[in-house]
Amino acid sequence: MGSFDTIRFIDVTSEDMLLVPACAAGHHMADVQTKDFDPDENTQYVVWHGVLYKIVAQRDPVNEAPTLVDNDLIIKSTSTTRYKRLHDTVSVRAYTHCDQCLPVLFETNGYNWRGDVVTELEPWCEWELKFEKGHLLELEPIRVESRADVAKKNHTIERAHIPDTDRIAVRHFERTAEHRANVRRVRGR
Repeated sequence: MGSFDTIRFIDVTSEDMLLVPACAAGHHMADVQTKDFDPDENTQYVVWHGVLYKIVAQRDPVNEAPTLVDNDLIIKSTSTTRYKRLHDTVSVRAYTHCDQCLPVLFETNGYNWRGDVVTELEPWCEWELKFEKGHLLELEPIRVESRADVAKKNHTIERAHIPDTDRIAVRHFERTAEHRANVRRVRGR
């Protein structure tokens, strides 16, 4: 996939929701990726109340003294990040998959990288974000796949779709639920 920039949507209010990308199931994306700025820099951008900002400085986190809570080590840290408001008029193609939707499962003829015959595919989402003088004015869906779209498009002889109610799917989702919860917790979602 290579280098890309990240656009995060922060401190979103109900008025901002129409201009935050959402998957086919209606889950709003906290961040998206793009190659339309300067992806070689792996720069972070934020959209705050509909206005585009670019990171310009970030101080290393300052850690507080570690504490032990229920056998978990907790280290609180604070950092300061400075973003510059942009005044660009630009259209940006942004993309991601929804990490709130369950993946679509397929049984394959061979083993995947996890040593499993079950493969996960996630619905792909792309939008065009239109900024005028730094203000996000329009969010146009380019491709927003549903789980049903993924199941239909990818069902082949070599890759058979596994319905969510199938016992293999139920076991797979149970085994991966804890991992997905940990990923969301780490990402703060």
